[in-house]
Amino acid sequence: DSGADNEMRSDPQNKCFHKWCRVVSDHMKEGGSKVSEDMVKELVLLKLGNTTELLGEKIAMRSHKYKLIEAELTVPELKRDFISMAGLLALMEAWASTDLNLILVRDEVERIVA
Repeated sequence: DSGADNEMRSDPQNKCFHKWCRVVSDHMKEGGSKVSEDMVKELVLLKLGNTTELLGEKIAMRSHKYKLIEAELTVPELKRDFISMAGLLALMEAWASTDLNLILVRDEVERIVA
């Protein structure tokens, strides 16, 4: 693992990601779905995030492994179409709005770093 701590997602990004998983989970529960925050997190990481293949199965990259912003991605990561945590949060925001009719809100601090 070549990622130093300063290259990884920021604490505000981490808080935002987990908060949004909770918000999506609550929203889906209101609609009658039996879903947990962990299930939403896994779905987002698997469907929107960085994955690798192992024995024919897609495996989601854990959220703590994400780089902060696209500019920190390496050439091999870019060739694999990897995204940063900022990119994942943007995709999550668009997905929630489009597929769930849910507007995810960023705190002011999160807007600055994400």
